[in-house]
Amino acid sequence: MKSNIKNIEFVNCNEGISDIAYNSYFFRPEDTSLSIFEKMRMHGDGVVESLDGGSACHLNLEEHLSKEQYLKTLDYAAQVGCNYVTFNIPSSRCGNCEHQDINYWHSPARCPKCGSDNIDYCTRVVGYHRWISSWQNKRQIEGRSRHNHKIEGFSSGE
Repeated sequence: MKSNIKNIEFVNCNEGISDIAYNSYFFRPEDTSLSIFEKMRMHGDGVVESLDGGSACHLNLEEHLSKEQYLKTLDYAAQVGCNYVTFNIPSSRCGNCEHQDINYWHSPARCPKCGSDNIDYCTRVVGYHRWISSWQNKRQIEGRSRHNHKIEGFSSGE
């Protein structure tokens, strides 16, 4: 669908996984085809200036970036006019031994301590970090389908 705001193309968030639970993304959170930079551009100048309630660009990442990568990402956000960026990095918890970590989101997920695949994740939902297993059923489906970017190297493509 086209917006009349500087011809920015928006995805139809009423298709696919995203139609089962409301979200405030300008993109489908399960979409693997967009880079974090494209997502920031979608939340940039031509859009946020026309909103009266603000807009957060939620960047779901597999793991924390380096300090240099965070700074470059925030610099890029400023360049494109994306004035509200959040970084969501899921934490993991083993349902068997209760071990918690941020680094076993990868599939197939296994606890590094006991090897169990009984894994729960904590990530942002409606502004709060919560264990996905405590979310409503439809929201759990959406949460588990979110694409978490793994950043290897670093280039804004600009």
